[in-house]
Amino acid sequence: MPPKNTYKTVSDDELFGVLEKDKKAENEFYRRYKIRVKSFLKNYKLNPMEREDMIQEGMIGLFHAIQTFDKEKGFQFSTYSNACIRNRIYNALDKYWKHRKKIDAGKDIEEMVAKSDPENDTIRMELKESLKSGIASLTELEQKIVREYLERKSYKQIAEELAISSKKVDNILVKAKTKLSHYLQSYHRRKEK
Repeated sequence: MPPKNTYKTVSDDELFGVLEKDKKAENEFYRRYKIRVKSFLKNYKLNPMEREDMIQEGMIGLFHAIQTFDKEKGFQFSTYSNACIRNRIYNALDKYWKHRKKIDAGKDIEEMVAKSDPENDTIRMELKESLKSGIASLTELEQKIVREYLERKSYKQIAEELAISSKKVDNILVKAKTKLSHYLQSYHRRKEK
């Protein structure tokens, strides 16, 4: 067993071996893995409370790994625990986003019903129709990019799908927005006459 002050230099597998016997080893173990859990989450846009929930889910994944690890199967503990942590986080994120979509969909319907106003509904319908006409007046490439953008895809995703650069996507979107703005202005001027 390594001296207590050198736990920071031992491997995860060695540290796992002394985990049950030494509280300092246990503290070092959880410190290391909390850092890993946070690094798994760095690519996700989460508010602080959501991030903290996901960190807890990752630590539950670590706890599961500790309870179920069997070194007889030939895996290193670090490999096994990383898989357990990732799976726990991915499952939690998946459930969270599915739940979030249901809540958001429910709110939208409730808000629309609560705010239903025939005059505003008519204006919205006219605006929607004029916007559809405006989009139809764009070039085929502009239409594709605007539709992808309205589906909340990133410039990078759009660029990859259309085999063009992100900068070109940005330029085309700026041009399309300008065209749509002019189209909507002229449409409303015609409606006012």
